[in-house]
Amino acid sequence: MSSAAVEEQMVVKAIREECPWESLPKRLQATLQTKEEWHRRTVDFCIRKRLRWNTCFARRVCREGEYYEEMMRYLRRNLAVWSSMSPFCVINRLANAR
Repeated sequence: MSSAAVEEQMVVKAIREECPWESLPKRLQATLQTKEEWHRRTVDFCIRKRLRWNTCFARRVCREGEYYEEMMRYLRRNLAVWSSMSPFCVINRLANAR
């Protein structure tokens, strides 16, 4: 497994455990470099998983309105791509997104 894949697994684990920046392992802090990048990765992860703001770690790093605005941008980008695909492809993509 590549070091990038290992670091990504560490990021996902830390998000799921709702670790604040200060509690992240030094190796992960060095990879992410800033608290803002940690927050951005947290929000991106939660949005990709389509989690509700009030039940996910993103609620601790951004405001509710910002979260849902970013989610709408994400959905518009991805739905625009999917509109040119067959329904079968869309269903497969949605099933594999989680």
